[in-house]
Amino acid sequence: MPYLLSREREGTCLARANDILPPTAPVVPIIEPVSRAWHTQWFGLAQWLSGGRRALLIINPYQNDFEGGGQVIRYAEINQSGLLDENHIDENALLPTLLIHEQLDLETVRSILSTQPIRAVIHGCMLDPVPLNSLFEHSQIEFHIFDTQTTNRTRRPPGFE
Repeated sequence: MPYLLSREREGTCLARANDILPPTAPVVPIIEPVSRAWHTQWFGLAQWLSGGRRALLIINPYQNDFEGGGQVIRYAEINQSGLLDENHIDENALLPTLLIHEQLDLETVRSILSTQPIRAVIHGCMLDPVPLNSLFEHSQIEFHIFDTQTTNRTRRPPGFE
């Protein structure tokens, strides 16, 4: 899972990787937008996804104009960008991803989960695992990715040791 900031070169790399890698290659890039206009630079992402591949898109990025603002990219905004054109891309190809970091509390996580179709979580900081795990019990989350530098094994939800 390469971690990419959404700039032009990263998009170009995804387009080239789509041509080079075999369709069964187990590569699922994590994309963190750099600016609100991120989708104008991501022709390569659309190419990657149309090749039958998947990617994770962080919906609460902290890069450049997002930094510190805690803004969330709405699923409708992703659809409007054209990246999820149903004629070319499977709806399970671009997975909205929540980045849990120091500034997020349990109530904020609950609010985002109730309004967004979150399919992956990156645990950059672990909240109390018991209530957090109960939030995830009935979700459609496919991927739990742990930052081993900040998320101690003893603080992970049961089953994620």
